This record gives sequence, C-alpha cells and structure tokens, in this order.
Amino acid sequence: MDVHSESGDEPLQAPALPRSVTEARPVVIVGTVLFALFLVVTLVAREAFGEAWIICACGVGVGLFGAAVLTAQRRAALRGDRGAQRGLV
Repeated sequence: MDVHSESGDEPLQAPALPRSVTEARPVVIVGTVLFALFLVVTLVAREAFGEAWIICACGVGVGLFGAAVLTAQRRAALRGDRGAQRGLV
C-alpha cells in the first residue's frame, strides 16, 4: 500500500536522515572506548565481576575490527573503487 500526497499523484518521500545520525564512526569509537573502560574495571575488581572481563575484551576486539573495516571501506571509497560502500565520503 503506497502512501500518496494530498493531490494523489506522486508517492510521498521520506526525508533524508542527517549525516550525523547515520554516521557509524562515532558509535564504533564510543562503544570501543566504553568496552575498554569496563575491561579495566573488571580486571581491577576481578573478585566482584568474575569472568566478565572476557566479554569486555571481546567487545574491544570487535570494536577494533569494526573500526578497521570502516577505515578500509572509507579508503576504498576515496580511491573510487567499484566495490566500495557508498555514502562514506
């Protein structure tokens, strides 16, 4: 079911989201920093948190991997590679 404008001719278009909302880099950076902070906390207070440090270490690893993928995709987009993700530059 299409949603049409009041005139009924053309379908309504959703407004484009601002780039600040769709940018992945700040989310990856903040998430990785938070996992690193919690990793330090769980290592210092190991008696209270037990084996929770493993989850935090994995979070840091996934964050670093995500940052590497985003960096590689951004460089590919800047080079103009055909297989690069669009909208990164």
